[in-house]
Order: sequence, then C-alpha cells, then structure tokens
Amino acid sequence: MLKEYLNEPSKYFTVKLVFHLSHLIFTQKGQRLRLPDLGTNLLQFIFNPNDLQTWDDVQYEIKEGVKNVAAGADPMAMKRGID
Repeated sequence: MLKEYLNEPSKYFTVKLVFHLSHLIFTQKGQRLRLPDLGTNLLQFIFNPNDLQTWDDVQYEIKEGVKNVAAGADPMAMKRGID
C-alpha cells in the first residue's frame, strides 16, 4: 500500500495532509507544552445548536488553527470535505 503512495506523490501528499490536519483538529489549544498555539478549541462546540452560526464558528476555528501552524498558507482556499 505504501508503494502506491510513493509512486503517486500527489496521492501520498493528500494522505499526509489529512493525517496532519486530523492531529491539528483533535488537539486542544494549550495541550502541547511547547506549542501552545497548536490545535483548536472545537470541543466547545459539541453541545451548540446545529445551525449556520455554529458551523461558521467551527470553520473559523479550523482556519485559525491552520494559520497558526502553517505560516504563509491560505486557509481561505480550503474547501469543505475531502475529495
């Protein structure tokens, strides 16, 4: 399976990106000792109503987390979902 990803760099890059983003999303801000800005505060949205305002707040939180970790990245170019 790993050989397939090495033969197709774009596919391997996508898997690696999803892996790192999942770690970013599931890490609470302040949880990492020497990296206090790493992570998101998504846990606070668990019991919020399922409405547009909550989804906008979740999207903003993820974009800010990506911005803090990947300096120079353009989080506005992020799409919803994974193709």
